[in-house]
Amino acid sequence: MSGVSHRYPSLVQLATLVEELMDVLKDGMKRLSKGGVSGDQQILEELSGKLRALDMLSLLETLQTEINHEETPGGSDRRVPMPESSDVTQTIELDALGLRDRQVVAQALDIVVLFEVLPRLSPGIGVPVAQRSGSRPEAVDVLVRLQQRVPETWDNSQSGGVRTVDLGQIVGRLVGILGHRRKAGDVAAVLAAKHTPDLLAALLQVAYAPIPPPGVPVGSRYYVERDAERRVELRRAFTRVFDETSPYLLFESLTSLLNAAVATQKQPSGGGPRWFRTLCGRFLSRVLMRPNGVRIATDFLVGNDSELTTDKLHRISSLLLTAPAATPPGDYYQLVLPQVLRMAEIYGGGALPAVGSKGKAVAGSPEQTLVDDIMDTQAVNARIVQAAVYSLCQLADSDRAAFGTYVSGPVLAPLMRCFDIQNPLPNPKPVDDTGSDMGVSLVPPSL
Repeated sequence: MSGVSHRYPSLVQLATLVEELMDVLKDGMKRLSKGGVSGDQQILEELSGKLRALDMLSLLETLQTEINHEETPGGSDRRVPMPESSDVTQTIELDALGLRDRQVVAQALDIVVLFEVLPRLSPGIGVPVAQRSGSRPEAVDVLVRLQQRVPETWDNSQSGGVRTVDLGQIVGRLVGILGHRRKAGDVAAVLAAKHTPDLLAALLQVAYAPIPPPGVPVGSRYYVERDAERRVELRRAFTRVFDETSPYLLFESLTSLLNAAVATQKQPSGGGPRWFRTLCGRFLSRVLMRPNGVRIATDFLVGNDSELTTDKLHRISSLLLTAPAATPPGDYYQLVLPQVLRMAEIYGGGALPAVGSKGKAVAGSPEQTLVDDIMDTQAVNARIVQAAVYSLCQLADSDRAAFGTYVSGPVLAPLMRCFDIQNPLPNPKPVDDTGSDMGVSLVPPSL
């Protein structure tokens, strides 16, 4: 394939495979659009038989290994020194993959997710193909029909047949790629940027979905892990992904999953399972407990709205003030409310810091200055302060004890330090009818 780097042998093989499959899909779309309904089944059979998504996954794993090998002493280190005229002595690390290389990797990951992950998710879990950005209606129709023809390779019954591959194994291999991330622009970086919501959805299903009673099938297509040890391993995999993902990307991914689950409630399938929606909300709250998590979440929820409605302010405050089920409210408030106070400029003072994609303040940087020139940053900060103040008012109405402990207490602490509570001031001396202190001479003593 032209334009692809030849440094990695697996990348060349992957590019050839992607090109072949894309040609097959394009040809199939044309034949489906021109042919009648009677011929569609045969065309779909041919297309589904040519899918080689698992072969692509193997090549992606090999490519990530080859990229990592470049950083070993025996490999070539792709670093470029700064110009001699510069005062900076550090080197610049180049991306592992070029632009065309990353496009091939992104296409291969799309095929793996579309045909090996999404078909194995229960209804209401995951973002549907039609709701993904850049999806053409005619392509969505073909993809959905192809997904429905992905051969079943597992048996959900308790006595289960031989499983050649299942969702847990596939998502475990994808998480393994993430775990070997070493530099910018590698396979793991593309996977994290494009498919974090899909990985979270798949891991939540296989590791956290309720296990049906013995003998009761989960469904004809949807896999739920029953083995206790494997569920523990998959939960650990979810924890690794959750801990290593930036707070903003986590909040965006979990919000998209939750919105998709709620939106599908109007469909005949009944929408996302209740346990799935509960878990998404619980892990969203855990994002808030991270450093600067409240500001990141508020930034995301406020968005580019010109003004905040009462309904949206109420939804923001409900999210900020609701502790996860397994977390004591006091522990949650201790981490979250100081951040809310900081946003309201009540506690700590100073201007609101700008927040980067990873939750780090970047105020004053050239990039942030450019953003400030394009966007009305002052208006955005004003809306964030509005959301913070509204949340504090809601807390004062709903839980006065928590408000006194975590809000008014820290706010009044500097004032209370002005008084010596342990040794109060002495009682005032008695005053006579003339208003003078009795027994006290107002004449200064003679020198």
